[in-house]
Amino acid sequence: MLNNWKLRSKIVFPVGIILVLLVALLVVFVMISVTNLSRDLTDERINTVAQVARSYIDGLAERNRSGALAVAGSPIIVDAVTDWNDGVNREEVRQQLQSYLTSRRAELGMDSFVVTDLEGNVILRLHDVSSYGDNIGASAHMSAALDGRTMTIYSSTAAMPLGLTAAVPIWAGGDVIGVVSAQVFFYTEAFVDRMAETFNAEISIFSGNMRVASTIRDERGQRVVGTELEDEQIEDIVLTQGQVYAAELTLFGEPYNAIYFPLVGSGGNPVGMFSVAYSNTYTVSATNTLLITLIIIGVAGLVVALLIVLSIANRISKPLVMISAAMEQLGTKGNLNFAPEVMQSVNECTAWRDEIGKCARAFGGITRHMGNIASEMNAMAKGDLTVELDILSDEDAIGVSMQHMADNLNSMFGEINIASGQVASGSQQIADGAQTLAQSSTEQSATVQELSASTQDISEKTKANAGRTRKASELATTIKANAEKGSQQMDEMISAVDEISQASQSISKVIRVIDDIAFQTNILALNAAVEAARAGQHGKGFAVVAEEVRTLAAKSAEAAKDTGALISNSMEKAEHGARIAKETAESLTEIVNGINESTEIIGEIANASEAQTSGIAQINSGIDQVANIVQQNSATAEQSAASAQELSGQSATLESLIAQFELRDGNFANRKSSVARLLSNN
Repeated sequence: MLNNWKLRSKIVFPVGIILVLLVALLVVFVMISVTNLSRDLTDERINTVAQVARSYIDGLAERNRSGALAVAGSPIIVDAVTDWNDGVNREEVRQQLQSYLTSRRAELGMDSFVVTDLEGNVILRLHDVSSYGDNIGASAHMSAALDGRTMTIYSSTAAMPLGLTAAVPIWAGGDVIGVVSAQVFFYTEAFVDRMAETFNAEISIFSGNMRVASTIRDERGQRVVGTELEDEQIEDIVLTQGQVYAAELTLFGEPYNAIYFPLVGSGGNPVGMFSVAYSNTYTVSATNTLLITLIIIGVAGLVVALLIVLSIANRISKPLVMISAAMEQLGTKGNLNFAPEVMQSVNECTAWRDEIGKCARAFGGITRHMGNIASEMNAMAKGDLTVELDILSDEDAIGVSMQHMADNLNSMFGEINIASGQVASGSQQIADGAQTLAQSSTEQSATVQELSASTQDISEKTKANAGRTRKASELATTIKANAEKGSQQMDEMISAVDEISQASQSISKVIRVIDDIAFQTNILALNAAVEAARAGQHGKGFAVVAEEVRTLAAKSAEAAKDTGALISNSMEKAEHGARIAKETAESLTEIVNGINESTEIIGEIANASEAQTSGIAQINSGIDQVANIVQQNSATAEQSAASAQELSGQSATLESLIAQFELRDGNFANRKSSVARLLSNN
């Protein structure tokens, strides 16, 4: 394994180092090349755009000046301004100028024209024909034109946020009679769209630091106008110092390079600026293209180098593959029957003087030694433990271990033969004891089952008695409730008899009152009869009435007397009934008390019966557990007996197997006789 690793290291390490260096150099070269290319492309693009933009602006200024000169030298303009100065048909003059300048505006590429007289008063503004008559001669470019000089400047006014104006004098007979100025408006969408199409970039026009026109659109698709420039550095360099400035910026998530150009007004001061922003997509695309190209070249080089390495390694690794396959077959499967091509390749390599040759020769020696060991092991497997193994040296781990194993097997099998006889005898004794134990356990199990059945019968009868006692307790409770109810009703009857007695006494009082009334009525009737007698003939009728009243009073007194006797009799009977009801209530109270005591005693009997039932159930459970344990002991004893019997048979089989081995001590015949004896006993 060590030689094989050295051989591989000779191939892998140098090639790996070379490939790593090549890849590292390729990466460094690619990065440097890409960086330089990106910087060069950016610088070149900036310079190109700056030159083209400056040329475009200069050409625009020159075209504006040429357009103004062309209009100022036109005879139509000269005659019209002359007539205006002379005060001849001024309205016609304005219409004539408007018609002419409108026709020339598109031709010359101008946005507007302004015409003034010799004093600087506006005759016509083509972009606002209704505004005229004001004086603009004080402005720098108009003042210069009135002095006979041509001036082109960038100007910013309220009416024109930013534009290019070329002021040219109008000559007639060697005198300046007026001024024509041509304007190009920078603040219109048409202007920035034309510039964007020309430069293939985004254009923004600034009046001061305020963006007045732009092709840049926000997320909603609206042009970004009316916003101030936020970068103070750009404002200082371009608007204050009047220099061109290039910057990198991000517009809505995309990288751009932008160039800002100052637009100089009168006095040499910038009045605004315009910017050209172009996407870096082209630069990134070119850089990516170069990067992909270089990567392809690097990969191709690595592939070529890999092919060369594989070609070299194939010459070396082919025999190693054969040897490693054979070693793997030997190591994983233990198979010494190798394929013919493997052995042929190994035999070819034995003549080599390098590590591969050493490996092939060592492999041949290993296979021969393993073959010898396999042959000797086969003899030992057949029972011949007398073999003597060939040991290559004292360091031959396998040979020495196999020799020790043969010696130990001889000693071990001899001891096993003696021990197996002892085991057979002991196992027979265990089997006999286990059989006796199994029989005793079976008898004990039957006795426990009978005891469990008797206890179960007692438990069922006790449970039935407990149920009957509980039922008697419930009946006693019902009787108690009925007795209490009867006692309560008897109390109510006594109360009613007392009330009847009291009512009888009240009636007696009423009867006495009636008797008194009858007595008084009788006296009154007697008095009336006396008075009627005194009256004579005149008192006869009254005497009759008095007689009848006396008779009625007598009857009432008699009836009251009879009623009093009856009521007195009723009162005596009511008192007698109340006395009997009271005695009955006292008897019922004693009955209720007795029933309460009976109910409590029956309840205690029922509770005791239930407790007895629970105890008997626990006894049954214990007996069942004992029965289960006895049954388990019986089954275990039977299994032990069977296991002991089987162990006795296995020990005999073991001695029979050991007898097949031929040991060095020469006691083969003794072991045969011992085995025969054990088999006959079983």
